[in-house]
Amino acid sequence: MHTFAEIYRARHACSDREFAEEVFRKTLYPHARIFARLIEWLEPNFFAADHRFVDLAGQACTMKDIRIASREYYYDSGNPGWLRQKCYLRTSGQRMKQLAAEYLPEGQFPSTVTKVDPR
Repeated sequence: MHTFAEIYRARHACSDREFAEEVFRKTLYPHARIFARLIEWLEPNFFAADHRFVDLAGQACTMKDIRIASREYYYDSGNPGWLRQKCYLRTSGQRMKQLAAEYLPEGQFPSTVTKVDPR
């Protein structure tokens, strides 16, 4: 069974790094895209939780796995803060689900997602 990252990279002929960057940008809230590069420049770890989310979602083989990754992201200890929660300067779990649905089956297979080490 293929992962979201494998399927995406095959369809778009892109590298692992390009997958991570494209999915990160596509799942950011639209207004966050405008500020993302500046924020990353000012605070390099600001989007660390978002990048862990993209990595975890990339391992998913079914939409069930994406929902698990989304839950992990929601409860990630690097995800609090006024800018992230109130101003939505972060990725969207709903956007991730919508994007992944274009590539993955719903599936009732056992979960293939493993928790990403936050280091």
